[in-house]
Amino acid sequence: HLSLVLSYSNKYPQIRGVISAYGPTDLREDGLYEVAASFHELVYLPFYVKHIRQLCDKEGDENLECFENNSPVALVHKNAPPTLLIHGTKDALVPISQARRLAKELSVHGVKSALIEIPCARHSCDVHCSSPCSQGANYAIERFLFDNALNHRR
Repeated sequence: HLSLVLSYSNKYPQIRGVISAYGPTDLREDGLYEVAASFHELVYLPFYVKHIRQLCDKEGDENLECFENNSPVALVHKNAPPTLLIHGTKDALVPISQARRLAKELSVHGVKSALIEIPCARHSCDVHCSSPCSQGANYAIERFLFDNALNHRR
């Protein structure tokens, strides 16, 4: 999430590509943090929500402008760096709709991007190095780095 926000900010023109693995892209979405399906998500979810909400919540009043300014989907522009999105279709913590929404916005702006949807995968599915999810994600990342970050010229 934060790598996308920084990459789309135009503050770091030397960034040649950005990769998001199952990160939230639109903090404005209602119900984004309401469901957690696994133990990992039950532990991670409150921590993440607490810090994101503290960023944009002042005394219980949600600052919608703050949520927009920290939502990568709202920050996309035609000069955004190439973007690789990796997301599991069964992610209960950050719904696949988040990645699809950003992929669509990148396409609208003509930004080179790829969305790798990993079937039946949950959040953090790539943690186990020998898993099919991890193997697929690693291949996509290596290819993306070679095609964009290592050979990309601005």
